[in-house]
Amino acid sequence: MALFSLAVQDGTPVALPPPGNGFSETSKKIGGMQTTLGGAQIQQTTAVKREWRLPYKHLTDAQYLGLLAFFDGTLGLGPFELRKTGDTTVRLVNVVELTNSVPIVGSHNCDLTLVEV
Repeated sequence: MALFSLAVQDGTPVALPPPGNGFSETSKKIGGMQTTLGGAQIQQTTAVKREWRLPYKHLTDAQYLGLLAFFDGTLGLGPFELRKTGDTTVRLVNVVELTNSVPIVGSHNCDLTLVEV
């Protein structure tokens, strides 16, 4: 059973392979520091964005090409709809990074990074 799926907006979700060693989810504040007329520093947060990193071990060529299609523009340039199994929330994300190492021919170790729009 897939943990995550991605879809072109309003399209049919495509199940992503299950991450081999779990995944990481990071929340980042978007904003900046301001100085008041009195000299006090205040932080202004305009948004909180999430980032997901999905590590994969031993993907087949077909599974790797499926991930690559979201990154290289074959399925559009995004943003894409990210769904997590068991959660009704749909998040708009961009695929910002796909790393790949090939320890043996036909086996791919990848990291897929998604950032909330």
